[in-house]
Amino acid sequence: MKRDEFLGQDPDRKIVFAFLFSRNQKAISLFIKYSDEKTLQIAKQAISLHILFWHSGVSVTDLKEAFESDPSLINSGVEFWAEIVK
Repeated sequence: MKRDEFLGQDPDRKIVFAFLFSRNQKAISLFIKYSDEKTLQIAKQAISLHILFWHSGVSVTDLKEAFESDPSLINSGVEFWAEIVK
């Protein structure tokens, strides 16, 4: 199964994001809004971890569930969300 990702950051909106692809089609997008350098580092680590899950073969639904229940994000107080592409 061919899976890829595009990882980026919008410093003006203070958002770290990842677009995750399966067979060259966007499958899910992950977004984390950060407020300072500390939450930026938390956001980058969380996105990287979920990209690893993606490359391990996890389903889109399971990845979304894991992302939305990630304790590091919940406990940091950042705003975060995932969007499944249908």
